[in-house]
Amino acid sequence: MNEERFQLLTEKYLEGRLTDDEARELVDASAELRSRLFEEVTMAGLLDRAEGKAPADFADKVQAGLRTTAEKEAMVALVMGRLSSAARRRTAFRGFIALAAAALFLISLYVVLRPGTPAPAPIPVVRAPETKPFAMSDDATRAVARGVEYLRKTKLPIAPHNTPMAADELVLLAFLNAGVQPEDPLFQKLLGQVLTTKPQRVYCISLQAVLLEKLDRVKYRERIAECAQFLVDNQCVNGQWSYGTPAPKPAGTTVKKTRDGPLTGNNSCSNFAAMGLRACVDAGITIPAETFDRAARCWRELQRVDTDGRGGWCYTREETPHRPYGSMSAGGLYALVVCD
Repeated sequence: MNEERFQLLTEKYLEGRLTDDEARELVDASAELRSRLFEEVTMAGLLDRAEGKAPADFADKVQAGLRTTAEKEAMVALVMGRLSSAARRRTAFRGFIALAAAALFLISLYVVLRPGTPAPAPIPVVRAPETKPFAMSDDATRAVARGVEYLRKTKLPIAPHNTPMAADELVLLAFLNAGVQPEDPLFQKLLGQVLTTKPQRVYCISLQAVLLEKLDRVKYRERIAECAQFLVDNQCVNGQWSYGTPAPKPAGTTVKKTRDGPLTGNNSCSNFAAMGLRACVDAGITIPAETFDRAARCWRELQRVDTDGRGGWCYTREETPHRPYGSMSAGGLYALVVCD
């Protein structure tokens, strides 16, 4: 791929006009070009925040920056100038805080050491009212029991969108939430299949991390770390997730990114990845902060406003017509909470 072709495809990607074949062409480009692509996408996001406009409002600036080095350096200077001024304000504010803290310390020392100071009255402790545990109705209890019985007797199909992976993690989570004990023979059989299968798909691995953290975060920490490495290494260039491909095992419980996933993904896989990453962190696995930063930036950039003025998400940005809907919008909000 020559320089002119790379710049053209990068511009089309930033404008949301990239075809599947062109996306594959970028993914297959050299490591140097892929690294430059990530830098351009990151710069576009920074400028978006600095200008406070939608990406379409300053597409011309991004395109100009891609065409000439001088204009690109000017955009970098604009962003860094804003960041530098903000940093100067924070530094000045820290000095004020330090003086205030010193004054507060001296006042507190005088109050404690002066003679005859009466002891302050104890502050009453206000306790939150105890909440009663959730109790299901008889009808709900019978419905859950019937669901468990169905899963026990039914031959579980392979998920067509997740080939070649089975739905074992989803069934195990259903069992666990329905009160089936881990010692149950079918539970043990499915768990054994999960633990001996190489991590391959974002959906399954995200659910696996949730399952194992809920089951025993200490016992299964090494496997949860594998789930974390898989999710970190399969994050797309733009911050999303797609279905995923196998990744190497981590060396311990601190995950370091070794590669990028494809150019873009979808909001469904990305929502599941957020659930999995949260479970990994809860289990004591260290995830690179960049993973959450890129994901949060992408979720914000992909939010769209419906005709009635309400914002939300759907499956992908390219979906036509792009109409946000409830379940994916709930997933987007959840993912942003995890990233924050």
